[in-house]
Amino acid sequence: MADDRVRVYARIRPQGTSREEFGDAAVRCLGENSVSVDDLEGAVNDSLRNSVQGGVAQAAAATRKFEFDGSFGGSSTQADVFSDVGAPVVRAVLQGYHGCIFAYGQTGSGKTFS
Repeated sequence: MADDRVRVYARIRPQGTSREEFGDAAVRCLGENSVSVDDLEGAVNDSLRNSVQGGVAQAAAATRKFEFDGSFGGSSTQADVFSDVGAPVVRAVLQGYHGCIFAYGQTGSGKTFS
């Protein structure tokens, strides 16, 4: 295989109905390789700390950005994921190379579905 290295992809679940009540998603795809995560818990803790100390209670979430070899947003399909992640591994295995796809995530996050 020409590109013989570990590659890391992120797939963002589609928003559920309970999450839609709260507005924008805390996790978003920024492009083909970037994902942003809003630190909502940290923002709430900072807001509470400010209000206790007599400051102004503002809950501006800090946003963290992560880079991956690829990322898939909530609207991505199984075919999108397979063509970018699974198909190259299957082709390499059929050529005699070893291949592995490892899915990691929280229980109920869609690993088996992906």
